[in-house]
Amino acid sequence: MTIAIAPPRRSWLVGQPLRTDDATRRAGGTGVLPALAQVTAGRHPLAEATLAWQCLRPRGGEAAEITRAAVRGGSTPTYLPIAYTGDDLVAGRLVRVLNGLTWAVVAGRPGDCWVGVPRGDYHRVQRALGGTWRRYRKDFTEHTTTVTDPSAAAALWRMAFLLHGRPTATNAFYLPMPVPEAADMLRRAAQILLATADTDPCARGRRSVVITNSADVRRLLTIAIA
Repeated sequence: MTIAIAPPRRSWLVGQPLRTDDATRRAGGTGVLPALAQVTAGRHPLAEATLAWQCLRPRGGEAAEITRAAVRGGSTPTYLPIAYTGDDLVAGRLVRVLNGLTWAVVAGRPGDCWVGVPRGDYHRVQRALGGTWRRYRKDFTEHTTTVTDPSAAAALWRMAFLLHGRPTATNAFYLPMPVPEAADMLRRAAQILLATADTDPCARGRRSVVITNSADVRRLLTIAIA
């Protein structure tokens, strides 16, 4: 299982019509993923947001191009992308948890979409997510001396299950993370929630988070949906 990342298509440069937060309307159905997508954001919405952002954000030349566009005027698009995803529920959830920070939107088409923020908010949102990532990375390390809020751990796993795309309470869990620290954070978050997760190295410097005991998967899913 790999994270559903839509390839960068620079659709934001051509003014592609925006869809609103109705990506989560699929969550009106039944099942684990719709339930996860509809959970109230709670006290740690940016824990979810920063994990998704680290996994799905534009990188390399695409990121540089977006940054330049953020400071240009004229015909620059109104919204700029902060995450690409091939999963509408992930996109809709990211919009939901960013609500207290900015007015984000989902653009593109089902199965190949991106989450955008207003051009004027772009740098502020990037700084906020970057700072949040550093804080949670510090909180969720093996050597921390602070007592980490279990609800923050639950928030990280809520987004991890959505990024996974097909979690079940009867199977093991395996998810390669494009950012190695994310796997370490999820391992620590599982420990805080009294479950056991491990990490394994995988290709291109990535690291996977692995849960081999289905009872631990079931426990984490139950907490994430609660």
